[in-house]
Amino acid sequence: MMKKLMTMTLFTLLILGLSGAVQASPETGIFSGTVVDAEYGEAVAGAMVFVRVCMNPEGGPQGTHLYSTTTNEFGEFFIDAVPVGEWTAVARLKGVGRDEELILIEAGAETIVAFELADGGCPGGLQMRLHQGGN
Repeated sequence: MMKKLMTMTLFTLLILGLSGAVQASPETGIFSGTVVDAEYGEAVAGAMVFVRVCMNPEGGPQGTHLYSTTTNEFGEFFIDAVPVGEWTAVARLKGVGRDEELILIEAGAETIVAFELADGGCPGGLQMRLHQGGN
């Protein structure tokens, strides 16, 4: 009887410990949504989606941290445990395009964004310099 009670207690403690590990931290939120091709409106599978989190010494680790994933076959993505704050989120896929959004992550909440990938050319005028013969 004592052995059975001890086993049940250990099992209960294990379950409680695991359920605590699955719950989101009060200082994080969830970022999810979809990625579609802006021209055709079709889901984009395999697109990289990432959130750039730049924290200061008072707000946590210094530097830039990336939270990333890729979209599934339906163009859907899900990133959990993103620190609370206002961050830049980017979705991109070579040959399809890129989209960038400013997002607000709130504690315990889910932020949902619909990215539309469009080919915007090369950043920083590189495309123009190449046409002009520059490096």
